[in-house]
Amino acid sequence: MTQNLINDSRWIVLEGAFNVRDAGGYSLADGAVTRSKALLRADSLHKLTPPDQEILMSYGLRSIVDLRHESEFTVSPNVFAQSDKVGYHSIPIFEVQPDASNGSADLAVIYRHMIDKCQTGLLKALQTIANAPEGAVLVHCTAGKDRTGVVMALTLEAIGVPRETIIEDYTLTTQAMKKLRPQRLGNADIKHEMVAYIEKMLGSEPELMADLHDYIDEQYGGTNAYLAQIGFSSSDHDRLYERLVQTQ
Repeated sequence: MTQNLINDSRWIVLEGAFNVRDAGGYSLADGAVTRSKALLRADSLHKLTPPDQEILMSYGLRSIVDLRHESEFTVSPNVFAQSDKVGYHSIPIFEVQPDASNGSADLAVIYRHMIDKCQTGLLKALQTIANAPEGAVLVHCTAGKDRTGVVMALTLEAIGVPRETIIEDYTLTTQAMKKLRPQRLGNADIKHEMVAYIEKMLGSEPELMADLHDYIDEQYGGTNAYLAQIGFSSSDHDRLYERLVQTQ
């Protein structure tokens, strides 16, 4: 049975970002739980106000993993990129930002592409999380849904979070997308045929994450086998577990 994640207090309410939340408090099969204030996920942080920044710093933020491509962070730089209090790590998942302007892309295909073709970025992201100093490490992209969702899924399954919990964590972004949807669909220049496509790309349906897990199982023999194949070592795994899991 999945945990009731939807109405809990893991959301961090900010003025300049809409999809910021804590991955703490998830139960593992061995009886342990994920640490609170250790791993955060978010959308772009370029609009954070000074009070927003203080909230995150007070929450324990000490490291950031920015998964965006250069074309994104150049236009919308992370407010902590030059901070002397927060370690900033730019780790683009895509070597080239995908062009979805023709409406032909599909999220399931994009997620599989990340697993097959973006292994360097995924490996570096997980190793950075594992080796981050004490305090909270925050992983983000633009919407905090796709690239962030894949990195979070790999991270959480690596430490033993059940898949049904990972899937439900992913679907929490549906709430955040309600705030982004008017921004994306409010442009009068959007062609009618693109509306349905944009709606689809804003989705975070549980089937998408379930499909990703199935694909990793079928093609790589499971998440831990996949991570080992791309270079995530047993010592990396031990550090990740120690950093993110609170044993009882």
